[in-house]
Amino acid sequence: MRVRLNYVFLVLLLSCSVQREKQQNIAYVLSGKMITLEKGACLAECKEYKITIDSKGNMQYQANRNMPQKGKFTAQLDKKFNEEFWKAVAETNLFSFNDKYDIDAEDTQLKKLEYTDGTQKKTILYKHMVPQPISALEYKIETLIASAKWQQAS
Repeated sequence: MRVRLNYVFLVLLLSCSVQREKQQNIAYVLSGKMITLEKGACLAECKEYKITIDSKGNMQYQANRNMPQKGKFTAQLDKKFNEEFWKAVAETNLFSFNDKYDIDAEDTQLKKLEYTDGTQKKTILYKHMVPQPISALEYKIETLIASAKWQQAS
């Protein structure tokens, strides 16, 4: 009986520890700004990738298809470009846009833009028809992809 009680106590203690760790991870993610652009596959020669940029300028990039290189990469934005990028994100005011644009179109690439400002999260799904500020932000992200000094991730 005593062994069982010790075992139950140990299980409860460990589960509390795991829950606390999960909450800390969630708090870390929500403590800063983060944006992710993911472009899915299509029937043509679409670039297929996922990039995440955090408020400190850390970039994680997964290049899948129709990209010059494939695999996982990391890079760091310099301070000036990072400040300019996040100013452009703020000016776009992503929370003011719909959650979906033109996603019923067939045979076209689905794109997903996710953004958190540290307290709330916004996800926008779109294909062709999207407001100009969103396509301008997508272009800015693609410019960062093309100009970054990517390092192969382990």
